[in-house]
Amino acid sequence: MSEPADSQIEAVAYELSRSQLLSQKDDLRNLRNQASLGAAISGLIATVFSTLVSNDHILILINSSESFDVFFFILPLILFAGSLVFSARVISGWSLVTFDQSAVWILKNADAGHTPREIMRSLAIEAEEFLDKNETVVTSTKTNLWWSLVLSWAQIPAWILIMLGQGV
Repeated sequence: MSEPADSQIEAVAYELSRSQLLSQKDDLRNLRNQASLGAAISGLIATVFSTLVSNDHILILINSSESFDVFFFILPLILFAGSLVFSARVISGWSLVTFDQSAVWILKNADAGHTPREIMRSLAIEAEEFLDKNETVVTSTKTNLWWSLVLSWAQIPAWILIMLGQGV
């Protein structure tokens, strides 16, 4: 192949990998937004149901000598706390992700005599490596979001069991 055609291939490869990185960045941002909404839903569920349960019934459950009663009192609290923990793991961005490349690296390589074709090829390869490393974080984030939502909605039957126990 001729030199201009080769450099076009590197440019296309770079643009493809770069657009995939930007798409991945948006996906992660959307997952974090969904986790914020999930935490709010979890709090809303806990607030609504905890106001429906009478204080007298809560005191009976807490002071009960039956471990079964104490378990049903603690279960919604554990589910609520768990949903918040998983939401926080999504929102906080505790894992390292890389979406941007270094302009300084490009300039240093140009100063070192590397051709634009070599630089584009290196950038495309680097972006693809970032994409692969980031994908494990995105997958983990999706799993944390899933658990957050499952635990949020699991509060409902737990609260209903408490309410049934008090004769509401």
